[in-house]
Amino acid sequence: WYDVDEFFSLLDECVFPGIESTQSCISSLLRRRNLEL
Repeated sequence: WYDVDEFFSLLDECVFPGIESTQSCISSLLRRRNLEL
């Protein structure tokens, strides 16, 4: 999936009040990153 360091770097960009907002932000970042590959 992705490694822990990358996960925490994503979390730094995606800190929102509420787990759902954070998860959706991480998901959108991962989709964008996958499209860039």
